[in-house]
Amino acid sequence: MQLSLGDFVKFLLLSLQRNGTGLSLNNRELWHQLFYRLKKIGEADGKPEFLKNLWFDWDGKYPKCPKLADYLNTLRLFGSVVTTGPRYEEYTIPEETQKLWLREYEKLNKATKNFLKISTVIAEEEFKKGAITEK
Repeated sequence: MQLSLGDFVKFLLLSLQRNGTGLSLNNRELWHQLFYRLKKIGEADGKPEFLKNLWFDWDGKYPKCPKLADYLNTLRLFGSVVTTGPRYEEYTIPEETQKLWLREYEKLNKATKNFLKISTVIAEEEFKKGAITEK
């Protein structure tokens, strides 16, 4: 199964939530830095093809990926992730959505799952730099 950017983000969010890492979608810089870092990883087993072709705009202080920004907005817009805080700082994945995404995750091959695990560790490092608190 070839992962799309959307699938990868979903599985990464699922993994982060299951590890107790707070899901912030408001600090876009962290997300763009994370995906730029993942793109720069050399050839690796399970690395999705889309990362090779992911485009980043360097007009600002950090690399920005328009496709990633669009997808993160879509997750919030369609209720795939929800927040209960009035400032929309932290999001969670509803239980039914988690079950659906987990069923899809289970269909992935071992190499892809391993790359997602590595990506989760990298994401946690990036997000801690940005002071996203853990639960």
